[in-house]
Amino acid sequence: MAQALVIALAILFVLSLTTPAAAQAAPYSRDAPFNTDDDPSIVELTFKAKNTPHNGINAVKNGTAVTFHYVAIKMTIEDTLEATQNYTFGQTGNVQQIDTVMLVYDEVFDPLSPETGLIEYDDDTGSERGPCGTGAWCPEVTVDLAGKRDIVLVISTYHAGKPLRTPQEFFAEGPRAVSFSAAGSPNQPTGLSVTPGNSQVTVAFTPPSSDGGNAISNYE
Repeated sequence: MAQALVIALAILFVLSLTTPAAAQAAPYSRDAPFNTDDDPSIVELTFKAKNTPHNGINAVKNGTAVTFHYVAIKMTIEDTLEATQNYTFGQTGNVQQIDTVMLVYDEVFDPLSPETGLIEYDDDTGSERGPCGTGAWCPEVTVDLAGKRDIVLVISTYHAGKPLRTPQEFFAEGPRAVSFSAAGSPNQPTGLSVTPGNSQVTVAFTPPSSDGGNAISNYE
């Protein structure tokens, strides 16, 4: 009976630590995209920049001249290898049918410094022409994320000053599972191990590499 209890507790701890309530993991395809309404903590925010419009990766510059509206989603890529790992992110449309852009950041997005950590950008490469504005394409970006576990996907407007209402939908395609959560939430713990003992279990893990700017108060 005690052994069965230990096994049950071990399974409970494994599920609890590896699947945080705030994260979602699924193959979000073009036919079944991720919807920001699935996570109410993903909300519209603003950042300031130097240039308008955002017409290329080199046009995203720090500054205070103009304001862009955006939503930011943190993506954790499971077991990313060092070899080439190409992932494609894109939109199939948005509720406003306006011209949007996608910006991919390494680990964090700082709204006070939008050019820092920017690794890829796209405005209108996607295959869905109409839903992202008249005569414009939805953004779609393919990026090699070899060796990168945590990135932030920012969806913003092409022109400054334009509101960006939710929900926003996008898809993710790649060789590994991708978990989604609101940018600013902690990374997942790693190196989980569960050791059964005498009527107890010992759980060990490595704390998240980033707390997302918010102190971690407890683990469930």
